[in-house]
Amino acid sequence: MGKNPLLVDLVRRMTGTPPTAANLPSTPDDAWLKARLALRAELTIEIRKQGDRFVAIIEDPTRSKFFQVGHAEYHFISMLDGRRSVSEVIELVQSERAIQDFSADTARAICFWLAHMNLLAHQGAGASQRLTQAAHAKQKQKWLALLNPICFRVNLLNPQATLQRITPWTKWLLSSWMLVVWTLTAVVAIAMIVDQSERFADAAVGILAPGRWIWLLVIWVALKIVHEAAHGVACQKYGGEVRQAGLLILLLAPLAFVDVTSSWRFSSRRKRIVVSAAGMYVELLIAFVAAIAWASASPGILSDICYNIVVMAGISTILFNANPLIRFDGYYILADVLGIANLYTKGQSWFADRFRHLVFGFPTDPNICLASELKWVASYGLLAFAWRVFLCASLLLVASTLLNGAGLIMALIGGIFWVLLPLYMFVKKTRQLAQTHAVDKRRLTLCAAGLAAIVACFLLVQAPPITRAPAIVQFKQEQILRAAADGFVSEILVQNGQSVQQGQLLVQMVNPDLQLEHVALTQAAERARIRARIHRQRGELSQQQAELLKFESIQTQLAEKQRQLENLQIHSPIEGVVYRRGLENLIDSFVKQGDPVLTVAQHDVKEILVSIGQDQIKSVRQNDTLPVRVMFQGTPVLQANIATIRPRASLQPIDASLCAIAGGPLAVRPVEDSSAGHSEASDLIDDYRLLVPQFTAKLELSSDLADQLWAGQRGTAFLYGRDISLGSYCYLQCRDWVRSKLQAATQLAF
Repeated sequence: MGKNPLLVDLVRRMTGTPPTAANLPSTPDDAWLKARLALRAELTIEIRKQGDRFVAIIEDPTRSKFFQVGHAEYHFISMLDGRRSVSEVIELVQSERAIQDFSADTARAICFWLAHMNLLAHQGAGASQRLTQAAHAKQKQKWLALLNPICFRVNLLNPQATLQRITPWTKWLLSSWMLVVWTLTAVVAIAMIVDQSERFADAAVGILAPGRWIWLLVIWVALKIVHEAAHGVACQKYGGEVRQAGLLILLLAPLAFVDVTSSWRFSSRRKRIVVSAAGMYVELLIAFVAAIAWASASPGILSDICYNIVVMAGISTILFNANPLIRFDGYYILADVLGIANLYTKGQSWFADRFRHLVFGFPTDPNICLASELKWVASYGLLAFAWRVFLCASLLLVASTLLNGAGLIMALIGGIFWVLLPLYMFVKKTRQLAQTHAVDKRRLTLCAAGLAAIVACFLLVQAPPITRAPAIVQFKQEQILRAAADGFVSEILVQNGQSVQQGQLLVQMVNPDLQLEHVALTQAAERARIRARIHRQRGELSQQQAELLKFESIQTQLAEKQRQLENLQIHSPIEGVVYRRGLENLIDSFVKQGDPVLTVAQHDVKEILVSIGQDQIKSVRQNDTLPVRVMFQGTPVLQANIATIRPRASLQPIDASLCAIAGGPLAVRPVEDSSAGHSEASDLIDDYRLLVPQFTAKLELSSDLADQLWAGQRGTAFLYGRDISLGSYCYLQCRDWVRSKLQAATQLAF
């Protein structure tokens, strides 16, 4: 029988010296049976009942760690006193009627676990050396974790003294009667938000505007302090202690944490759940109160602050802290509800064990969890692994998209910590198991071939050379009629969609100031003319000449005013159809000179404008002779040819409806010098600019296709793009989707 390297290493740990013929005479089994083991003296053990079984909680106070073992395991561990050998303890346990099927293999597994968790008392110089190595390894892991720029943890302080002072004054928040108040407050707040849902959604616009940053920062810091303080107060209330508090930096966003590991000391599962839920409980209470205040307050600073509190304390808490698939509050609540300690570790161990069984043919480990826990551990292991892959991929993708070059470097470093290091540990563990278990070469070959096929598919198979771009239908021959003078719209003589003739009066405007100026100039001209005639009758030729010059100047000004008065009437320059959304809303509105009022276009002549990104334009130009498929909602997919492509990219949107501010896919920013008094007729185009320059392509439409579409209809164009691999295509599609969502959310927030 060959020597098991894991058992050999454990013998070395137990004796403090390498295994030799003296301490390992024949097989590792014999060495284990002769070992005399004992638990460390400072450990404390408590027996608890969970459901229909008893478990033992082992506390290591020097490291603030807790471990849970079953009844049979505890019975074996409790007899390890350093005087009896392992074989003697096995015989005693097997003689107990209450303990059945306790084998030597089980004993060896327990001893190995005790040594691995540093729970055994060791004699000799090797013990202190091993503990020192373990401490150095733990410190090394901390430093390695700090090198991950996407996610790392920083310990800041010991909040124990502060929590002891505030607990007597705040523990009433966790009382039973307060839970009733919390529930009633939640019902009222949710009802008020539902009742004002449209206002609540509209309030999100501008939430991250520069003027609100200081408020957001203050609210964020205050809420995180309250959240973690609530955990600490709950832990203190039931007799626990909090030794550490700090920050978890996730993609440059700080998340606070406190160490409430001592809550494992509580025998009551309800108390442990209260400690885990206390932060969300108090933070949601603040969110509910803020929601009621927001719904009751008038628009202003108070309303904005309350809305920010609702979003940050309510929505963010539900999305992050309540998620049980990551080890935040929701996870610990789920673990206690199910009564499964170390649920995440067991789930990941189960997944890795089954994966090794599937790929390498290794036998499954029945000691990962109890049979009654298997369905929960397996389900959680699968979901947690899938979530971890999704979360890591999302964070890496967001990091590479959000910060461009710097984000790509962060993503690469994060990939090393989240992908390569776990993969290295998995391979290391697999190699250890391969020394004691035969590898099923058939399974390994099939899995390797399948993986190679998938990789080859992503790297070698060409993706469909199609790129997507937003498109909109517009009139090909249209004229935007702008106000030639400042004035108020007094009468609109047409309706949106109405056919008009060339020269037909469309809009009548008035300008009282302009009319008064015209009357004043008319009177001034008449006075100058009369004075010139009087000077001529008196023979005062020089004075007459001066009045005539003044009269001519006034006449010039009067002609200009007359022209402006005539421009208060807007006539149609061509025969066509009037196009203007909300035309009736222009009545009594003030329009500045140069502002667009309405559009007149020929109804049967339309074209499709496509907004193409800079990274797409090269490949699109190479394939500009191929037809473009365009999809509009409610109509069949149509094909059109590219007529022209604008030679230069522009920051000017081709239409307001394609902008994110109007629900479109293109992210925009406000123009710094744009006037707040722009009329609605500007369609926001003059007030906003694209974040990224876009090219514009025009697609020709036949008269039959033009009749099926209406101006302003928004759709998606599918153009032939570059030839890339399927993997690159998937990455670019995901990156573009993330970028568009981030830009849209940023635009909405600002």
